Order: sequence, then structure tokens, then C-alpha cells
Amino acid sequence: MIERYTNPEMGAIWDEENKFRRQLEVEIAVCQARYEAGEIPEADWADIRDKSDFKIERVFEIEKTVEHETIALLTAVAEFVGPASRHIHAGM
Repeated sequence: MIERYTNPEMGAIWDEENKFRRQLEVEIAVCQARYEAGEIPEADWADIRDKSDFKIERVFEIEKTVEHETIALLTAVAEFVGPASRHIHAGM
């Protein structure tokens, strides 16, 4: 986006952090559906629901090594969630 032609609300839509936040929302929604289907234990679902987060700087740092933005995001989220993160992105 060219900053001088973009208002803040429009620019926020295309922001890298916003992109990853929306992706994480989808990942969590899939985990919720899998929990409701009995595929994720309640304690793991609680950790995913309550702890899922990331720092954008950390995602970029990881991406330099793994060269894959989704793996970088999942790795950064796993640092917050812990062992229950093994369910995030499973089957997707």
C-alpha cells in the first residue's frame, strides 16, 4: 500500500499483523470445531482458547529461519500455548 493514498482504517486491513491475527482466528475456530467433535481434549482446548497469541516481531524472526510464514506463525503461537499447540493446524 502507498501510505499517502491509504487511510489508517484501510491500511490496517492489509497490515501484516492483522493478516496473521485473522489467520489465527481461523486456526482457533477449527480447533473449536474439532474440540466440539471430540477430537481435542478439554484441557488442550482451554489452553488453545485462552493462550493463543503471538508477537509479530517473533513471527518475522522465525520466518527468516524457516522461510515459511505459516510455520513461523504456528511456531510463535506454540511459544504461548505450549504442548496443546500440537492440535493447531492439524488436518488443515
